Amino acid sequence: MKPRIIICLLALTFSACATNPVGYLAPSVVPPERWQVDFATERWHFVSNSQNRNSRIIERVPEGQTGENWKEIVTDQFIPGRFPTTSYFIQVDLSDLRRVVDGFQSAVIYDTGAEALYEWWHPDSGKWPAEHQLTLVKYYPTGILTLAYARKGPRMDEATRSKWIERLKNAKLR
Repeated sequence: MKPRIIICLLALTFSACATNPVGYLAPSVVPPERWQVDFATERWHFVSNSQNRNSRIIERVPEGQTGENWKEIVTDQFIPGRFPTTSYFIQVDLSDLRRVVDGFQSAVIYDTGAEALYEWWHPDSGKWPAEHQLTLVKYYPTGILTLAYARKGPRMDEATRSKWIERLKNAKLR
């Protein structure tokens, strides 16, 4: 199973969690806003743009990479459901990943309840290749908007991590 499939499975999990009897779910509509990221002088291109009434996934990779064979990927995603806070969303996301990925670790960089930035990483387990991901999460009345940067391989060096934390923090919804 490829890492892209993990993202899709998580979206389905979140949708299922959000429809629990607690009553958080309202009719979902994908917001028109999309994340705008400053890629500086780096050249990234779209490899996936999938949207329906309830969800959206847009993926970009650096020039020379593909959606099937990437080393780095940026994912703009809308996950439907009524999540009470970003903290709740992060808890569900990390809990699901811990169950399926060996050696999984994570850290929350900041969380206001309406917006959060967190990261997770894991070594190569034989089942999953090593990966490190930074994810910006923003509360939306009908779901959660996420913007993630993922890189296959060991944990990011501090310079790369800092660069992407700044890019994600400075991303705007338009």
